[in-house]
Amino acid sequence: FEITYQGQTKETSNWLKGVTLRQVSGISGNETLNFRDMVNAVAGYLMSQHFNDQAPDYPKFNVMIHPQSRPQAVSDALRMIAGGRTKQATALLDALSLLDGDRISAANSIYAKRVLQNFRNRGSGQVVNRGELIVWDHGVEYFDVGGARLEPDFLVVVLAALVYAGEITLTVVGKKFDATMLDELAASSLNELMNFKHIEQPKEWNQPGLIGIFTLLNMPTGYAALVMQNKPDPVKELQTVLIKTVDRIVRLQSNLRTGINFLGVDLLATCGYTSGHMELTKAKGFLEYLQNFDTPAKLRNFKTEYDELMAHAPALAMLNVLEKLWEFYREDGPIAAYLPLAEVNLPAEHPWIAKERELRRLITEKLSGADSADAIAKTMPGISQELRNLKRKYIAIYMKMHQDARLSVNDETKRDRLLNDPRSKILQELTAIEIMPRQKLADFQNKLSAMRPCTGLSETTLESAPQCPCCSYSPRQDGVHGSASELLKSMDEQLDTLLSNWVKMILSNMEDPITLANLNLLKPDDQAAVKEFMEKGEICFPVNQRLIPALREIMNGLQKITITLANIESVLQLNGPAKPDELKQRFSEYVDSLVKGKDQNKIRIVLE
Repeated sequence: FEITYQGQTKETSNWLKGVTLRQVSGISGNETLNFRDMVNAVAGYLMSQHFNDQAPDYPKFNVMIHPQSRPQAVSDALRMIAGGRTKQATALLDALSLLDGDRISAANSIYAKRVLQNFRNRGSGQVVNRGELIVWDHGVEYFDVGGARLEPDFLVVVLAALVYAGEITLTVVGKKFDATMLDELAASSLNELMNFKHIEQPKEWNQPGLIGIFTLLNMPTGYAALVMQNKPDPVKELQTVLIKTVDRIVRLQSNLRTGINFLGVDLLATCGYTSGHMELTKAKGFLEYLQNFDTPAKLRNFKTEYDELMAHAPALAMLNVLEKLWEFYREDGPIAAYLPLAEVNLPAEHPWIAKERELRRLITEKLSGADSADAIAKTMPGISQELRNLKRKYIAIYMKMHQDARLSVNDETKRDRLLNDPRSKILQELTAIEIMPRQKLADFQNKLSAMRPCTGLSETTLESAPQCPCCSYSPRQDGVHGSASELLKSMDEQLDTLLSNWVKMILSNMEDPITLANLNLLKPDDQAAVKEFMEKGEICFPVNQRLIPALREIMNGLQKITITLANIESVLQLNGPAKPDELKQRFSEYVDSLVKGKDQNKIRIVLE
């Protein structure tokens, strides 16, 4: 086919002397061209000189941008400046020299530099109107007609990059875009942006505000000067600190939702921070607002004054204090929860309880005077040590009480032997005789049965819970009665004494004439068993099977009246103090009331 150019018509091969179509099009050895691509390649080759003469600085693209795809390419580029990324947007920004690696940068763009040249020799606050940037040529609008010959939509991309860099603000009808409004800029209609009103340079840096930001966050204040030199590293570090600080506040507020109760002490109230969460919330909101200023360009538009910034300093100082309190609570809270449980386990008058309450007072006193994180950090180790000492003392006290209250394996064997002792069996059989003080034997047996063995407790076990998991021994509820082992030894002697007293009681009652008269009514074998008992003055095991039934038959003819010491005490105290004769009379009248209407010869008063 033939191509006509500048009045000459030639075949394609004649126009491409010295070069090949493959070289002109830039395709590789294994690629082919369709007709449209071939026409584009030849036309580009033939018209390149004229185009270079007319627009020597026009951008060079590494992808084909058609009229149909051009608006989308521009929109993608604006979104990439605001934070997105596409292949077409990257190609456009690269052609306009607005990329430094993967980073948006207008520093090396001749188009951006030519825009900024319009501010030269202009005073502060002066604007550059759209008509000063874009002119008409043969009915078409261009920027920099004799050089870049850039269309308005491509110029908008350059202006957006300058807004990103903080070099300008862009004003359209009803809006002014700065570096903090890139998302809004990218979302605006392309037609609205191309018909912008003017551009202007941002106001001077808010140096006191920048210094305030770094002062508030305990960062080097020299970073403010670096930001004003458009250095990105201090801003990156600032953003890292902001994210960490906001995260600290969020985690702390979550932790403190239910307060910090420590040994019954409200640690927040003690340190004067009961109403501090609102100030922390305000500080968190401000720090989140600062996260929007993530480039030097955006910080150039930062307007907050130094004093307004530093109003949040007390809240951030409070953050440090509360974190120290929470750290203390997290480490020593388990002990603080342990000690009240230990307290209710010990007898109310135990000296250990007074020490625990003194520690509570000490915590309140020391924390009330701690007005900084450093002060709390110095105070906490001493309190922690006191807590651990108190817990160790409790464990030692409880271990001793448990050891005293519970039987060892050997003691358990002794207890079982006493429960099945022949003396216990004799006494049990004697309870069939009505005048016997049965309650004394029942008390002895109950006391013996209540003595429990437990060998499963250790100090390690008490580290996690203040009570024996095997027997749930509670000194306050179960009482403290001395050594169970020693008590067991004494109960062996008590059994002897109980049997001896009961034998003496029976022998004493056998001396009564009525009882002796009843003896003669027994069968000969029964009489012999009773007489043998009376002669020996003791009951030996094994017991003569006839003895106890015979004693019961003889003695149950007697009538038992039971009184207690409480009864006697009540009678003697009746009507208050008394003369000796009055006291005798009270007791005599009480005894008479007990036996009134009864055969006094058959009555036996038993004190239980």
